[in-house]
Amino acid sequence: DEIIILPELIPDITPVAGIITEQFSTPLSHLALRARAWGIPHAGIKEASTIFKALEGKYVLFCTTPSGYELRLASPVEIEQYHTLRKKPMSIALARVNLAEQELRPLQQLRQADKSAYGTKAANLGQCSLDYVAIPAGFAIPFYYYDAHIKASGAYEYTLQPKNNLDTIRTLIQAHPLEKAFLDTVWGQLPSNAVFVRSSSNAEDLEGYNGAGLYETVANVKTIEELEAAIKAVWASLWSTKAYKEREYYGIDHKTVYGAILIQTSIDATAAGVLVTKDIFDPNETMEVYTINAMHGLGIAVVEGLAIPEQIIYNFDNKGSKVLSRSSGGYITVCDEHGGTKVVPNPHNPVLSDEQVTTLANAAHRIKRLFKSKYPLDIEWVFKENTLYIVQVRPFI
Repeated sequence: DEIIILPELIPDITPVAGIITEQFSTPLSHLALRARAWGIPHAGIKEASTIFKALEGKYVLFCTTPSGYELRLASPVEIEQYHTLRKKPMSIALARVNLAEQELRPLQQLRQADKSAYGTKAANLGQCSLDYVAIPAGFAIPFYYYDAHIKASGAYEYTLQPKNNLDTIRTLIQAHPLEKAFLDTVWGQLPSNAVFVRSSSNAEDLEGYNGAGLYETVANVKTIEELEAAIKAVWASLWSTKAYKEREYYGIDHKTVYGAILIQTSIDATAAGVLVTKDIFDPNETMEVYTINAMHGLGIAVVEGLAIPEQIIYNFDNKGSKVLSRSSGGYITVCDEHGGTKVVPNPHNPVLSDEQVTTLANAAHRIKRLFKSKYPLDIEWVFKENTLYIVQVRPFI
């Protein structure tokens, strides 16, 4: 029932009734995507905590439009209507998973039909290779190994009734060592000496549930010890408070949730961001128009909403583009040569050249044609100099 005011962007929040941020951000951040999926008002209002101090703890009416907002005390009639017409609980059933598959399969060999064993994120990336769209080299670890680990660690029994056991589940998953033969096999199959370890669960990137920002990504892993910790951290993130409460909100049965893992070579990106295959600012646009958000370095600042990105609207039909904003923020995130990430000063010059925008739009057009989704697509991408790689494709809900 709460409308929250955030003095700065915090992506790790559980479902609420409305969000106001005093720091402006992009509508394609994970926080904004989750607000959109929840169907709640979300606005950027400077000094909101001061402006609305008198409304704290009171029932209010809060609504947003593309050009403004309304926030005021609610009338007794509106309060009564709210309690009468509250949204009915949702219920999303996850597809059954394949626990028989044990192969660590290269991404280029995966297709959407393989999501039952390897998760949607990995399967969607493999699908991209059908049209020769470049993806970072890597492979997927199927659900089988997650299932085996939570049972060996003792966490499985707690996942059957997780409500008050989330800390215990995460602790058991992360404390129990990986089977040595499995870890050695994963280590031996790494595509490079630095990798990203990412989630590819069966409870994200779905047409009815995107799960944006819920699960862990560990960047720029370089040693076998870091690799083991990263795999367990990604599995454990299925049982974070935000992930649990998000699934509760959507009526997902936690016993049906499984974690596959996506391991890819670490691309030391010079630019990264998100593209959505629609004009998110004009829902009535009939031409093929894309919304692009871009930052120098890795895409972490974009998806976590930590800075205003370079925002571009690109019309694929007439090949024209319009810049809505240049990137802001004093620092960007890049790969650290010793592992992990670090922040460095933001160059602030235009992030993408005209040629890079065209390259990105052409790839998005091919992906859109390949997936034939009833929804627009949310595509995460990186450039290393002028070479483009796609790192995630999911429905834009």
